[in-house]
Amino acid sequence: MGAMAAIGAEAVSEILVILENPKSSEMQIGLANWALAFIGDRAPDALREAACSDNNRIRKAAISALGSQIQSLNDDQAKELLTNALGDTCSEIRAEAATLLGKLKTLNGRSHYLFQPYLTLMIGYEKIVLSP
Repeated sequence: MGAMAAIGAEAVSEILVILENPKSSEMQIGLANWALAFIGDRAPDALREAACSDNNRIRKAAISALGSQIQSLNDDQAKELLTNALGDTCSEIRAEAATLLGKLKTLNGRSHYLFQPYLTLMIGYEKIVLSP
């Protein structure tokens, strides 16, 4: 799996096959998740597409891997996908999104400021105030 991760964007489809396979072991799934996270911002389109998958395993892995895209590319689409994942029907994906949101840092060290516009739209308020 490490070699696949080193290949980058070209390996994403093969990694997703592992996540789709119901016979994949927990170890294989964990390694596939690691590989996607390692590929991160080198495959922004593939990860955004995977984050919209009907497959919960793929969505969860893709959401988890969006962090580097958000941090290094300031990818607005990835931010929106992460915010939408907070309302996913699958509790594991909601938990993954919340965990990632807590790990992200902005210049002032507060990830919620990075996501305030998206969270505001999601909640439906015109203006929300997030305290430091």
